[in-house]
Amino acid sequence: MISDGTRISYIIGSQFPTSRAYGVTTRETLKVFKNHSIDFKIFCLKSLYFDQDFEEVAKDIVNMRTLYFSKILRVLSNYGNSKLNYIIWRLALFLDLSKNLSTIRKYAPSIVWTRDPFIAYFFLKFLSDVKVVLEVHESVGKVFYKKLIKFSNIKFFPINKENNVFLRELFSTDFNYEIMPMGIRSQVALSSKEISDYVEVLGDVNRKKLKIGYIGAFEPNGYSKGIEDLIDLAVYFQNKSLPCVVYLLGASANELQKYNNIKNKLNLSDQYLLILPHVSHSEALLSMKKFDVLILPAYKSKQYMGMPIKMLEYLISGRVTFIGDCELYRNFLPTYLYRLIYSSSKPEELYSFINSLIQSNDLQKYLELGINFASNFTWEKRTMNILESVIEK
Repeated sequence: MISDGTRISYIIGSQFPTSRAYGVTTRETLKVFKNHSIDFKIFCLKSLYFDQDFEEVAKDIVNMRTLYFSKILRVLSNYGNSKLNYIIWRLALFLDLSKNLSTIRKYAPSIVWTRDPFIAYFFLKFLSDVKVVLEVHESVGKVFYKKLIKFSNIKFFPINKENNVFLRELFSTDFNYEIMPMGIRSQVALSSKEISDYVEVLGDVNRKKLKIGYIGAFEPNGYSKGIEDLIDLAVYFQNKSLPCVVYLLGASANELQKYNNIKNKLNLSDQYLLILPHVSHSEALLSMKKFDVLILPAYKSKQYMGMPIKMLEYLISGRVTFIGDCELYRNFLPTYLYRLIYSSSKPEELYSFINSLIQSNDLQKYLELGINFASNFTWEKRTMNILESVIEK
């Protein structure tokens, strides 16, 4: 049971707030703390980014003091992707954590929550009576994971099967870790009547245009989320003069310029493709209902071990979602939703696949199954389950 004395220091070694995925997942976790009146502070590097979604947790942000030397080290660490760059970045983090240790110690947390094995190790060494929550998002930092298994006051929470396998192979035991998928906002699920009305409108042969949407990052961490599938689809629509338009929502300033240049080179008109800038998370969720169908293409990085939060957000929106075929999505989706997976990114075959499900008598069934599945993964359930698990440990 969570007591009144529970006090959480959420610690990240990067800037917050941020529009990047870790900023969204961190914020939603903090909002659960606040909703349950749990005392917390997030210690992070200062950020110039802010949007209305972060307003609720703004007063609980503590910007860590940074050394001038550590700032130089961080800049140097960005010039390359070698082991040396990684070591330099870790050194900068160590210096700044050390500088802020007294402040965090004065706050006297009962729990340190992080997603970095180095940060977890640092506080287990210097705050011996604290319990540590470590979210496992990737297989980086094996040296520190091996050190962490020696501590009894830490629990690991891999976000998916891939990261769970990573821990099992590293530790050769199932002890002390538990899969805890990332979450989505609690939403009021659509009623059967609302779904039925949507299906009826979608199947209307007199519908003027089919609006196909993609909402999310284009190239996070330098790899493509697969939006080439949608650009190819827009080219196909234009070549065939089909009554369909593709919307790509979520471009950063650089991506907006890059992909509009690609659009211009392909001579694509706004009638078939619109590329729209990044909006706040709340706006993005609302925008999903503006489209007739949503497409989540397969990501283009084989090293990606993340959690498909966007897929859950698409599914719970009540819009029919078409999902690109890749191992991560197949491992996460239940087999009864495999009907939503498209295996070919060839535009003519993808368009045929879309039409086959739209015209299917089973469309409403798959919509309801998708909503029910996604409803199991909320930030509320996830965060409180982690806290209960750590406190009982």
